[in-house]
Amino acid sequence: MKTKALIASILATASLGAAQIDRVIVRQQWPWSTNVKVEYMISGVTAPVDIGVKAYNGNVELDSSRLAAAITGDRFGITEDGVRAFTIDPVKAFGTEKVALANFRVALTIAETSALDLEPVYRIIDLETKTVTDLSRSDFYNGGYGTYETDFSKIGENYTTSEPNVFIWTGVTNDIAYKTTKLVMRRIPAKNKTFTMGGANDWKSQASDNFANQMTLTNDFWLAVFETTRKQSLLLQGYDASSLTDDVVSRPAYQFKNATATVAASYEQIRGLPSSWVGWPGDVLAVSDDCALQRMRARFPGLRFDLPTETQWEFACRAGTTTMYYTGVDPERTQAAYTAELASLAWSSETGSGVAAEEVGLLRPNAFGLYDMLGNVGELVRDVYNPDTLVGSSNGPEIPAAGAEPMGWADAAAVAEKDGDCYILFRGNNWARDYTWCKCANRRAIYKLSTNAWSGRFGARLWLPVE
Repeated sequence: MKTKALIASILATASLGAAQIDRVIVRQQWPWSTNVKVEYMISGVTAPVDIGVKAYNGNVELDSSRLAAAITGDRFGITEDGVRAFTIDPVKAFGTEKVALANFRVALTIAETSALDLEPVYRIIDLETKTVTDLSRSDFYNGGYGTYETDFSKIGENYTTSEPNVFIWTGVTNDIAYKTTKLVMRRIPAKNKTFTMGGANDWKSQASDNFANQMTLTNDFWLAVFETTRKQSLLLQGYDASSLTDDVVSRPAYQFKNATATVAASYEQIRGLPSSWVGWPGDVLAVSDDCALQRMRARFPGLRFDLPTETQWEFACRAGTTTMYYTGVDPERTQAAYTAELASLAWSSETGSGVAAEEVGLLRPNAFGLYDMLGNVGELVRDVYNPDTLVGSSNGPEIPAAGAEPMGWADAAAVAEKDGDCYILFRGNNWARDYTWCKCANRRAIYKLSTNAWSGRFGARLWLPVE
């Protein structure tokens, strides 16, 4: 049965300081839609404000428990005077199959927008037009960018995090453009944050990650929501991407034309060799002239793309958790329990095709809204090492010194003297390794910067400084 509501135009007044709402007009979009459009005029805005909504049938206030989720439009972070509008879905807000309201009206209130809701939380970089759009929580509250979640336990049963302001853009996985022609980055709230890096509370401890140091980060940073895909990589560098298809049904993902699979790369291809870096690591973002990052920076002036340091990577991966995975839940210490938990988190040799990387963004994110941190491809980080400083084992470089951030503890002179003959790090697991490698603390080294991409096992997650 069609939803039907009788709607009237009404006058209303609301104010906060100088800001004031002088008129509200309510109309149902009948017969082409059951939705209700609310227009209002606001004036005297001197600071961002939010608009509260209560709904009535005559003098009887309607249940508002579902109202907020049923509204899209201009209600949050209003910064200018003028006529604004939002839409109410009455079925979603008040009923199921039938709504009959003889005298529907709304009452609007004004409140100051919180500073948190105005802070940039996501960044969208259009790789074709080269435009950059920063989004605050208010932009999402207004309904323009799809679904989001503020409760980590809604991502997975019993998931928990110490991160106080969870905000996960779940709708980012629903638009293929965000995996191909646009790059989405999440602002990671890291400034002056201290966390425990490493830890042996996992299934299989290795010499290179069997440590636990307190690390303090110096600033926030941006980190890509997804590992860099093939189409994104070509567009970022200004290459023709027309040969790639956006058909996500064309599995397995290792088919070259699948634009949404991760792009394989070596450290040398991404950043170049340290012998050609000028002033590194004094300028920790220095890269070679002929590498992928330099081509990206040239195409997007002002955006100094790079790889995260491994300290930044692990802070972003853990997202306020201390457990083996980024869920805040420790499975029972059995192979069956670990692999069952990973089935929804990470691609490994047990959970993926076992022959190549998968499409990004198909599994559950962490509390920062980052996908595939524990599996799919090993993610290269910025830190590099002189092999002479290794501690006793080929498993990886020396244990990081406490507080080693933002670059780590590389010996620049020794690395340059080795002419690239040194160790580089990757974090997370890849599709060819089993479940024992899927953990926040996993850190491994590859000998020589110029090592090839090992049949597609390594890739990149792009980073930007907050400037």
